[in-house]
Amino acid sequence: MKKILGSTIAISSLIAASAWAGPTAQLGGGSTTVVLDGGFVNALVANNIAPSNIKPGKLDLKKGTIKYNIPIGAIDLDSLAGDIFHTGGLALSNADTDVTLQNFIIDTTNGVLTGIVTLNGDVVDRIPLFDLDLGEADIQTSPSGRLRITNVGLDLTSDAASTLNAVFDLGVTGDTDVGVAAVSTRITRTSDETDDGDEED
Repeated sequence: MKKILGSTIAISSLIAASAWAGPTAQLGGGSTTVVLDGGFVNALVANNIAPSNIKPGKLDLKKGTIKYNIPIGAIDLDSLAGDIFHTGGLALSNADTDVTLQNFIIDTTNGVLTGIVTLNGDVVDRIPLFDLDLGEADIQTSPSGRLRITNVGLDLTSDAASTLNAVFDLGVTGDTDVGVAAVSTRITRTSDETDDGDEED
């Protein structure tokens, strides 16, 4: 997978392509699905680390996919800068240690996915987990208001790799392929729509 420099270039070019910011889309519903990279899954198995699901996320180890619901989000339709929030998460466990990664936020402005990390039940911090590679991403909107962003590469950040190595001695590095993500959500409102709500007398 291309180094995340491709993500920075892709985002920068999208922003530069428009002299003015486009309407901001409020997002709600839908989900993000990640097809996990086989090499990453094998590294977990080789180190006796068992992945498990944190609801309402959905983990299917047979298919090698994980899926997380999108409750809310906001994104600029021209530059794609914004945040997409998710519920659920992923737990990584061995005989002595439990690490959870949850409440993910896709930050397209900075090209990163962050998550809250806990270690044996104690919150560590929200850290950048995966760099987003948008170099080959496909973005589509439909007349019904559906927004789809597909073929988004996910690579471990150096922070995430350091954390996993310190806890599990996993032996991974920054830029390790984790998988490919696809976002499917609905645009519930845009900033250029008028508000006809009740006004005070």
